[in-house]
This record gives sequence, C-alpha cells and structure tokens, in this order.
Amino acid sequence: TRDLLRSFNAQNSSLLPSLTRPVVEHVSSIERDRNRMTTSEATDEMQLGSDLLPTLSSALEAFLSSNAKFRIVKSVSSRLCDDNSKPLSLGSKGSSLRPRTLLILDSSFNPPTRAHLSMATSALREYSGATDALKGDKAPKHSGRAMIQQFPRPYRILLLFSVHNADKSPSPASFPHRLALMYASALDMMTSVSSMSSELSQDDINIDVAITKEPFYSDKSAAIEASGAYQVEGSHHIHLIGYDTFVRFLNPKYYENFSPPLSALNNFFDHHGLRLTLRASSQEEAQDQRRKWESLASGDLVGEGGRKEWAGKIEVVEGEADIIGVSSTAVRSACESRDWGTIERLCPPHVATWIRSQGLYQENATGKI
Repeated sequence: TRDLLRSFNAQNSSLLPSLTRPVVEHVSSIERDRNRMTTSEATDEMQLGSDLLPTLSSALEAFLSSNAKFRIVKSVSSRLCDDNSKPLSLGSKGSSLRPRTLLILDSSFNPPTRAHLSMATSALREYSGATDALKGDKAPKHSGRAMIQQFPRPYRILLLFSVHNADKSPSPASFPHRLALMYASALDMMTSVSSMSSELSQDDINIDVAITKEPFYSDKSAAIEASGAYQVEGSHHIHLIGYDTFVRFLNPKYYENFSPPLSALNNFFDHHGLRLTLRASSQEEAQDQRRKWESLASGDLVGEGGRKEWAGKIEVVEGEADIIGVSSTAVRSACESRDWGTIERLCPPHVATWIRSQGLYQENATGKI
C-alpha cells in the first residue's frame, strides 16, 4: 500500500496521510457482529464480493494519480446472471452505454440511505411512465415545470462522488468504503427497478459508480461531458438533488471567480436540468423550501447572475412520505450505538449489510470510517 501511495501525483499529496490509516478498525467487535449476521445478510455480503474493496482501492489510486477529472469505477447491469443473480459487468457495446436519459445522483454517500434510493427510483419511475406502483401518500407532488416530461430510453443512473468536497475536509481512508457503499446502493436500486411496473423494462437500465476531482456542480458537469462517456446528441442529463444541496448550488460564494457569480451556471443549464426533491415534515415547511425555486423564477437572483428561465429546467417534487427524517447523519448515529434495527430501517438491504459486516461508523458518528 505504501508503495502504491508513493506513486500518487503531487496534486493529491494532501490526501496521503489519511489514506495510510487502516480501512477497518476494531476487528474483534466486527467479528462479533459478523457472527450475528443472518443467512440473508451473509448472502448479500457474498454478492458484494470479497475482492470489492481491493478492486475499488486500486481504481481510486489509479484515478488520483491520473490527470482525469471523472471516471467510472464500477457498473451494474440490469441483465442478471443465472448464478446467484449477480449483476453482470457491462461490456463496451450496446445502446445502453449511450443513454438518452442520464440521471445523476451526486452525493457524499456517507452512507447511502433509502432517501438516496427513493430520489433515483422515483425519478426513473415517472420519467419512464411506470407510475402505477406509486400512489397515495407515497406519490410525489410536483411544482416547477408545468408537467412531468417522459424522457426517452435507454436510461442510465450515475452515482457520483467527489474526492474534493467544497464544504468538508476530506477523510480519504473512507473513500474505498464509500465507493463500496455506492456499489451496494446500486445493487439495491436495481432490485427496486425490478419491482417496478412492467411499463419499465429492466433492459433499459444501467447504474454507474463514478468519482470526480471537481468540487462544484458546474465543473462536475463539464468533467462528465469532457469524458465522452455519455455523449449522445439530444440526450438529457438530469441532476437529482435535495433542498440543502439546491441552496448551496445557488449560493454565490461558490462562484467567486465569475462576475456576476451565478453566471458560472450558464453552461450547466444549457445542457443539464435539475430535479429538486423536498423533504418536509409539513406543508408549511415544504412551501418554505419551495420559495428558493420561486425566488429564481421571479428574478430575485438576476443581480447575482441568476436567470429566470433556469427555473423552467428545474422540476420540484415533494419526496415520498416514508423518507421524511431519513438521513446519513441518523444512520451514523445508529451505527455508533449499534442500533441495527434503525440502520435497516434507514438504509436499503445491501448497504445495511455492508455497514454491519465491515463495522463502519462505530468509533464515532462524525462520518469518518
């Protein structure tokens, strides 16, 4: 490991001290927890694979030592193998590799939760027209664009993690596990896709786990486009974000090198759209959150470089009722007290299994693994 770390370029030298820390600590407590795993959990762990961490660590090291700004490190296909229903690795051919609609979920995934899963699968369900399975209190309520578009197949979901967070100090020792958690979440998303209405064929879906060195949305979108991984004429790139991220997205302090600052987002909105999911415990709170979009639509941000027409490229939805209160912070707190019932309630199955089997977040709830 030390020999590999010495090969990193100077650009990422600040990450090296933390990367040399052990990925998994408190081995004895982890083993005790593993012994209590159910048969189903053990099967899930086997599906994730014993070589997952080494594979992701190598991919991360290669990326950090390169000049690349974006790279796909793992992919899940909706086509399943016969043995143990393991997701197939994607090949280099087929229209599914060039999606007409790309749903981008950019997060710290520390760890992924059922809220992350809901943001991706609800968008996919609506855009494809497979809406029959979601009714009543779980059905999202919409504002923003006048009507929900049905975006063309083939679809692809991109789970994106930045190794340089604009607001938080990096904790690189956790990065391989973070990518493993993203892959586990991708497996859970694919399971959810398989239970959707027959209107949505599984053959239309693929999920990528990817990393970027860019901290800001405007630069991330440019890095994705420059990679050439998803370039299709007339394709749609939709970023799936929550309210807190939306507030940061429109905060001028992140674009100080531009005048006016929000003009930095011109290119973004020329090629990308947003789906903003509100997670409010009441209609009053939802209305408060919706006002940020309304301020953009009414021209309140023109002085900072914001353009009213951008509001037409932002879809605002109220999240499904059962994800209210679900957060990564709550998961980390539950891990600290080893409250497995809460972890399983807040996280999808593969993610919960990986957290438990690897003993993640048990030392403290700060988010460092």
